[in-house]
Amino acid sequence: MGKSLTLRQKNRVKIQTLRKQGYSRAATAKVVGCSLPTVDKWTVRAEDDTEDRKRSGRPRKLSHRDQKSVVQHIYGRRGRSYRETSRWITVKKQTFIGKMVVARALKKAGLKPYKPQKEPRITTKQKKKRVKFAQARKNHNWANTLMTDEKEFTLYKPVNPQNVRVYCRTRSEVPAQKQVKHPPKVSVWGGISSKGKLPLQFYEGTIKQAQCLKIYKKMLPAAKKMFGDEDWTFMHDGAPAHTAKSVNKWLEEEVPEYISSGQYGEWPGNSPDCNWLENVWGIIDAEIEKAPPTSVAGLKRKIKKVWKDIPLEFMQNSANSMKKRMQTLIKNGGEYLK
Repeated sequence: MGKSLTLRQKNRVKIQTLRKQGYSRAATAKVVGCSLPTVDKWTVRAEDDTEDRKRSGRPRKLSHRDQKSVVQHIYGRRGRSYRETSRWITVKKQTFIGKMVVARALKKAGLKPYKPQKEPRITTKQKKKRVKFAQARKNHNWANTLMTDEKEFTLYKPVNPQNVRVYCRTRSEVPAQKQVKHPPKVSVWGGISSKGKLPLQFYEGTIKQAQCLKIYKKMLPAAKKMFGDEDWTFMHDGAPAHTAKSVNKWLEEEVPEYISSGQYGEWPGNSPDCNWLENVWGIIDAEIEKAPPTSVAGLKRKIKKVWKDIPLEFMQNSANSMKKRMQTLIKNGGEYLK
């Protein structure tokens, strides 16, 4: 029995046969499912009586099976770089395989290097509380909920050396990165909802209950104006200042509804993924990194500008996403939301 033809050889025969039968270039390409240059190539070779010879050049370093092994070795695992995988496959095959060969194999398989995202370690007890919260609030009116939070921004952010590469002939030519041991910081409180944003409030040091009350009293008129005659809900996390008796007493008296926090409160601890204001802080952080300010005043101006530019559509979409977040929390047993 003769040796079966490869797909390439079958296509060559189809193209040459169709062209002999009078098919046009475009019609041949459509029938075979190839490009016009491919049709031209095999048409010319048919006229020259050229055989379908094997291509010249260096043979593959990795077979298809080896490529699959490389992908399985590195896929989804930490600490397995091009260099480490190169050493591993070299030992396995007893033939040197360079890291660029590995890189090409991974690129061909559609793999790209990503940095692991940071997320809090959630205990079993916290997971149960997160599920309980999601079940209680899955039909909550998140559109009329004021999400609040505090955030600390650093003027001179530490640079991760793993993210920076400078090509020079010697190490001495590489310019040093200036580091500030104790860089100035800016602390800010923010409140946001699908209706809009409240003015940012900057404060010094760690927030205490007296300072917390001062901020809340200042925000109340703007919040009432934002929601008008509609009922609304105030949300804050379980920071120590938020759980103080004086703060909760004030909330009971002044706001239509609030989500209690702390050890015995409703809001689950260690749950930044349940507060979409964290997404806004992330946007501000990213914009600061693009064009870092050089002074505390400049940092404050930058924070205010990015805060002001957050579009209403983004806030509405974020608020609408809360129902899905609650459903996902219930479904995945309180695991952190990606």
